[in-house]
Amino acid sequence: MLLCLVFVVCGRFYFHFASDNEGRLHVSRTPVSYYSQLAEAFRHGQLSLLTQPPRELLALADPYNPALNEPYRLHDASLYQGRYYLYFGPAPALVLHLPWRLLTGTYLLDDAAVLIFLLAGLGFWLAVFYAAIREWFPHLGLLWTLLCGLAIGFCNTAPYILARPAVYEVCLACAYCFTAIFFKALMSVLTGGPSRRNLLAAGVALSLAIASRPPALLIALIAAAALLWLVHRDGTSWRGPVRQLLPFAIPLAVTGALLATYNYMRFDSPWQFGNAYQLAGFNARNLPFFGAGLIPSGLRYYILSSPRTGLEFPFVWTAPDILDRMPRPSSVEPVSGALAMYLFLAALLAFPAVLRRGAGARSGIRLMAAVLTAMGVAELLLLCCFFYVTMRYELEFLPPLVMAAVLAICLIVTSPSRWRWAGIVLAPALLAGALQGCLLGFAGYHDYYELRHPGRTAAIQGSLLPIENRLARWFGGYGGIRVGLEAKPGAPGQTQMLVSTGVDETENRVLMRYLDPGTAQFGCAAHDRQGVYGDPVRLPPGRHTLEIYTGAMYPDSRVIYASWFAPETYDSTHARCLVKVDGEIVSDIRPFQSSPSAPWRVVANTSGLFRDPKLAGPSQVLSSQRNVAPPPVP
Repeated sequence: MLLCLVFVVCGRFYFHFASDNEGRLHVSRTPVSYYSQLAEAFRHGQLSLLTQPPRELLALADPYNPALNEPYRLHDASLYQGRYYLYFGPAPALVLHLPWRLLTGTYLLDDAAVLIFLLAGLGFWLAVFYAAIREWFPHLGLLWTLLCGLAIGFCNTAPYILARPAVYEVCLACAYCFTAIFFKALMSVLTGGPSRRNLLAAGVALSLAIASRPPALLIALIAAAALLWLVHRDGTSWRGPVRQLLPFAIPLAVTGALLATYNYMRFDSPWQFGNAYQLAGFNARNLPFFGAGLIPSGLRYYILSSPRTGLEFPFVWTAPDILDRMPRPSSVEPVSGALAMYLFLAALLAFPAVLRRGAGARSGIRLMAAVLTAMGVAELLLLCCFFYVTMRYELEFLPPLVMAAVLAICLIVTSPSRWRWAGIVLAPALLAGALQGCLLGFAGYHDYYELRHPGRTAAIQGSLLPIENRLARWFGGYGGIRVGLEAKPGAPGQTQMLVSTGVDETENRVLMRYLDPGTAQFGCAAHDRQGVYGDPVRLPPGRHTLEIYTGAMYPDSRVIYASWFAPETYDSTHARCLVKVDGEIVSDIRPFQSSPSAPWRVVANTSGLFRDPKLAGPSQVLSSQRNVAPPPVP
């Protein structure tokens, strides 16, 4: 019953993230989403989309050149011999979109499809955990059941991708669903024996996972080796075990043959899924998609990249932490590392030692732990080889690793040895991981949750504003900034950034503009707007103290950040940009409308460079300190 409650709680959050601002999911009378278009193509007996490429695209000298095809292309579709195809796996269209169209006459949009697959997958992952409790941990406490269940539900990036569900997330969610069904079938094999029904269910589920995301083929290889070892460990001949595994192998072989035929009929090659003919912001014809040299940077991004945290809702964001020393041929989307987000995954490091001491008669747990861990690591390494890094791919390797870590934690806390005292650390880690995973759903890709749900976001942030203000006062995360500046002569017209605000350091800028080598103006510029400056001031070379205040630096102005679609809600007392040099006011611009920003994120340009080298200058910021109280408005 407790895991049913976990499913209801997680499902309620899933629905909240996926639905629109009025709490609704939508269907369409026309095939709008890519998978609805693919289902409609299948219904008409063809493999290419019904949408025809425009003549202008086909007439281009190189239709795959993104600089040429941008006005005409169907983004991320594959163009081959004058037709559009999808390189995404066909399973979602076959198991959900096409049946839905035949039964209802309508077409599913991506938000509903992703939600359905994720809810189904979550149900089966929780079923795996329930079976593990009954078989291996019958005395597991209710608290641990609750914490582990919440970790399974929230520490899988599902909330994050639900904030912006698109075609990319549909195939990932479908693979997540059928991978969970496979592990439920594997659990039945371990607890009830390798019956034909269990093996067939495992084979069919894994086949559909591969038809959703071909990299799931790695799971098939690992699962086949594990099952072969399981059925052969008590025998001497290989003929019997191989015959026994035919119900598992036949669906995989049939699916492999069908996918090869599907590819050949589209791209004249059984191995080509369409990636090489993709129309995107890069030329896929000249791009190496995989490379072993990308593994170190991939591990850094997917495992260790730290999230950004703050003192305002939603308190945690993915971080576009691009490493110059680990270049990639394409940009890296905002991502947070699994271990940095979910510290309880460190329990996997202790799993071998715990298994040796505490597994006892629980024979199947070793094989389940090995398959889960091997699958997660294999998927992780494959993704690290891929040229693109993005948070949504963590849905492929996180669920098995989280389940393996949960099994390790359950084994630790139910062990009679000294290992059980590790629960003092593991319980807060599980709770913190589940909380962070849930809060990521209120951010999403590029704050997409806020874009889709401005009303909800405003309501949540308005209710949390007293808490945010209290946190800011406790931790000093708001207020103006006092800056130590080493002034140096500059060229006329040269503009230097001194301070920036916002999560990405670009929302609001405090600037110094030279009029001549010894004269400057200080001012502010909101995001994508021209700077507004005060009066000229003599700035002799040497050290000076600056005090800078803008409305974006105070938590009371969080109301405008929450309601930035309605600027009239902005508190006029904060509509100000004030700069003091050595105690004298040199700029006091009123009203000054700051861009929506994060008041806790105010960064002094001590390095001389932000992301824009054009705003570098000769003067040097030596130190910075936040000041709580703004000067009174005259």
